[in-house]
Amino acid sequence: MKKLLLATLVGFVVCGILAAPVSVGDNPIAVISEQVGKILKVLGDPDLQGADAKTEKKRQVTALADNVFDYQELSRRALGRNWRKLNEKQ
Repeated sequence: MKKLLLATLVGFVVCGILAAPVSVGDNPIAVISEQVGKILKVLGDPDLQGADAKTEKKRQVTALADNVFDYQELSRRALGRNWRKLNEKQ
């Protein structure tokens, strides 16, 4: 399970490098490395171990990922030219 989680995290990091909202002066690798470090810290936090803390751990990791990933841009790039065919509801 940890290997799958780590592989998923690495995949998100790679995608994030391509679509992260990074300002002109920022080093993209440094931004991603910092966020990955924060996520790994949450995943390794002993206070967030066990079934009871699963929801809180997920909330914290999601909040950190939301700071890095532009989900709309990732979707647009994944769909390519089909993106233009979608309406706002889709």
